[in-house]
Amino acid sequence: MIKELPKSKIVQYGLDMDVVEKELSKLKIRDPRFTVREVVWPMLNDRREAYKLKKQWGLCRNDWYSMCDLLIREKRWQQALEFIIIVLYVDLSGMINNNGVLRYDSVNTAPRVVSYFLDMYEKANMNLEKFLEFVQQTLNSLDPGLPFCYFNDETFYEILCEILKEKPENKADVLSVVRGLLNLEKYKSKSKKPEEGHPNYFYIKL
Repeated sequence: MIKELPKSKIVQYGLDMDVVEKELSKLKIRDPRFTVREVVWPMLNDRREAYKLKKQWGLCRNDWYSMCDLLIREKRWQQALEFIIIVLYVDLSGMINNNGVLRYDSVNTAPRVVSYFLDMYEKANMNLEKFLEFVQQTLNSLDPGLPFCYFNDETFYEILCEILKEKPENKADVLSVVRGLLNLEKYKSKSKKPEEGHPNYFYIKL
């Protein structure tokens, strides 16, 4: 275990422990105050950028999630909120690896993602007016964005607000929120329709 971050977390992030330790040793020669964070964060960020260039949106999403998890460990709530919003956006976009787009009825997210979102919103301590601006800035930071998303920014914000409105008292009930809200049937009339044969993505009809 590296003192500042458990080995299990580094492995969970999909990083090679030997490479992380080797890079950390190099940094500590320059300055003993360097921590594993100075190794793990740029590794995740560089890998995410590489996945983004290759249109591997599922893998890219996983690195955003890992970076959010790291920010939560550091109690950097507002930055963690930004990253978990991006994770939710990718999940609900329908985009997966190799520029694929899932069918609408296959789109969803994980209870842990919703739980992180609810926690980070509460700890970031912002009102809905500030939150609207924050969400827009977060989505703008993705420029260039995803090749396709089922929802425009306004509808995505509406979904986020509904999750906040239906926040369960008991965190164990988050699963029911996901099942109740994120079947997404009520938003289907507002969703965009993927085009077969589109040059920028591949619609998976099956």
